[in-house]
Amino acid sequence: MDLKEEFLEAQGWVRDSLNFDINKDVNLFETTIRVLGGLLSTYHLSREKLYLEKAVDLAGRALHCTALYY
Repeated sequence: MDLKEEFLEAQGWVRDSLNFDINKDVNLFETTIRVLGGLLSTYHLSREKLYLEKAVDLAGRALHCTALYY
């Protein structure tokens, strides 16, 4: 789609502002499919390691939530 400028702007936001170090209740399913899925999809398409690092961070935090169900 040739939205390179928009992609770079969004990438800067992810790098500088996306922070999962908060204490807030979220819907685990929605967060997994939308946020984690989006980060992994963006990594797959761009091969930018930033997105994989953010995805691993979020997945590690979400992993602790799944222990509540079992």
